[in-house]
Amino acid sequence: MVNLTSKKPNISQDLTTVLSPGEHDCITQESIVYYSDARFVQTNLVEKSIEIGIGVLKNRCSQQMLLKIQSDLLKSDFTPPDIKEYFRARTNP
Repeated sequence: MVNLTSKKPNISQDLTTVLSPGEHDCITQESIVYYSDARFVQTNLVEKSIEIGIGVLKNRCSQQMLLKIQSDLLKSDFTPPDIKEYFRARTNP
């Protein structure tokens, strides 16, 4: 799982994936994917957090945005190696 954060001027950030307002209804300002904090999560825990009201389910991102984030996950120098290895093992034929 990766999260998004606002792009900050004059701060060194991973600019591998920059998303603009309008690319998703939750993106209201220029944002980046925070690959350095990518992590493994148990889907049942995410589902449970939504069920009990801790998490909030938002609209899905477009297929185009998902493919961009996935592709850039491998390009980013900040993605943890174990995340890259896991992703490669499950996406390459």
